[in-house]
Amino acid sequence: MTKVSPFELGAHTLIYRKESLERALQGIAQAGFSCVGLWTEHEGRPIMSLRPGTAEISTLRRRIEGFGLTPVTMLARERAMEDRSMLLADLDLCASLGLPLLQAIGPWPFVSGHERKPEMRWYGEVERFLSILEYGAEQATQRGVTIALKPHRGATATGADLMDVIHRVGSEGVRACWDAGNVRFYEGIDSEDDLERSGIAPLVRSVCIKDHVGGKGNPHFPVPGDGQVDHARLLHALAKAGFSGPLLAERVDQPTAEESDRALSRTRAFLQSQVDRLADGSPAKSQGDRTQANRSSSEADVSSDDLASG
Repeated sequence: MTKVSPFELGAHTLIYRKESLERALQGIAQAGFSCVGLWTEHEGRPIMSLRPGTAEISTLRRRIEGFGLTPVTMLARERAMEDRSMLLADLDLCASLGLPLLQAIGPWPFVSGHERKPEMRWYGEVERFLSILEYGAEQATQRGVTIALKPHRGATATGADLMDVIHRVGSEGVRACWDAGNVRFYEGIDSEDDLERSGIAPLVRSVCIKDHVGGKGNPHFPVPGDGQVDHARLLHALAKAGFSGPLLAERVDQPTAEESDRALSRTRAFLQSQVDRLADGSPAKSQGDRTQANRSSSEADVSSDDLASG
């Protein structure tokens, strides 16, 4: 009997953000993925207007489906988590495109680099974020969309932080998007430990597949499977918690589109092998042995520009 996997394999067009949207979709489809997450700017321009009409939305949907891909999420556009009208525009767009998820992040406590914002300013930004999120949760539910918050320092830095925010909002319209690479890069902690100890796994609705090497702030994001994120352990924890949803490759860090194509094909094969092992009940195979030599990488300062893409 063929076992049905709860994992949908896909990639974010962010990987090809310097290329056209069509080139991004082509690369993702050729790698063998079935679903896609949308980065809303390509070649330095928005892929759609702020509030697109029916014709523009239909055209975008046809462009995506023309490559045999199913769109499942997009990253909230600039200021969407700071302004109610902007958030509503994104939720409307998700509903019109048939996207079940809107990926978002919380506010940062830093002005730039390591310069912290004044405390009262920071508290105010967090309270405003929570207020907008509470409003957006109800609107999202009405549209059949879930706002998926991902670790990205600040108010949504770790699994425990995500738990606090989600419980504060208290709505099924807000859940989590796990990003192991961000947890390692920004916080310098073991992302799999964080996933398991925080209890966030049952609330995860999507996963950004992003590997990482080195300590906190080390801007090295290799092709998934070549770094220190233990994907076998990650997927096992999610499956045990009943996860069902997309695993979307977000970074492969290659200099050209053609090299990104090859890296994505490798990523697809790696993820499929991990999913197959899990479905077969095979013991989890850690990546640690392959990457132990990289664990002595020195820590670097985390700049707001180091991971601006995600």
